[in-house]
Order: sequence, then structure tokens, then C-alpha cells
Amino acid sequence: LKRFSNDPHKLVRFNQAKIYVDGILSLQTGALLEPYSADLELPPEEELGFEYFGNEQTLRDVSVALAKEGFQLHFHVTGDRGNRLALNAIEDVQSQINGTTAAMMHRVTHCFLVDEADRSRFQALNSVADFQVAPSSVDPDNIEFMQLLL
Repeated sequence: LKRFSNDPHKLVRFNQAKIYVDGILSLQTGALLEPYSADLELPPEEELGFEYFGNEQTLRDVSVALAKEGFQLHFHVTGDRGNRLALNAIEDVQSQINGTTAAMMHRVTHCFLVDEADRSRFQALNSVADFQVAPSSVDPDNIEFMQLLL
């Protein structure tokens, strides 16, 4: 962490950290609040997708450690549970750190699925909900494929 610090006196600054929270919905690795379709016959441990950090507390601890060093956080999430985990981590950062770092506008990127209960949290936490809308998002074949998964 010290090797890649956000030193304002250096010519090259590393001031943003991308944190992968979950995977990709089409590969059934996006972290969900509800299980993927039973038709997929996923093993029980994979029914809710995948979390890169293995548990929420590790994600929170890493997020706080990076923010303490002055990094803006950029979370990769696709599932609704992934979004919630990222927002929980941002909430921890803001509650544990005072000053400029806590006030940084952290970003949650992709946001394919966001639970209704979490939508207002983006504004409350002064964070960016970076929705990824690609041409395939409105393609009827893609919509049908995603409906099979969820």
C-alpha cells in the first residue's frame, strides 16, 4: 500500500483503487440477494453468486485501509447484494474516517441490479451510481437470456 500512495508531490499519482466485489451476472458470479434461477442447477454454495473478498468484513476493512491512505474507491459490482456490500463499505469509510478522504465521492460501477432499499443510499452516502448501459442491455435476445438467469 505504501508503494502506491497518493502523494500529491509525485509526478505520477495513484489515487483511485478499483475493488472487485462480485463477478458477472451472465456467468452467475454477480452477488445476489435472492438465488439465481433453480433451472441453472447451481451448487448450493454458488446460488447467490460470488464475493471476491469471501466475507463482508474483509471488504470493509480493505476499503477503510485504502481510504485512510487517500484513495478514492471504485467498486466493481453487478448484483444487488454486491451493490449493498459496496455501499456498506462506503458507509464504514465515512463513519471511521474524518476529513477530506471521508468526503470523497466514491463510485459503484456497473450497477446492473440495485435493490429498492439501497437506491437512496447512493445520494445519502454522496457516492456515484455508475450504471453501465450497453447496446446489448436493450437487445431482446440479451433480455431474454438474463431473464433465464434471474
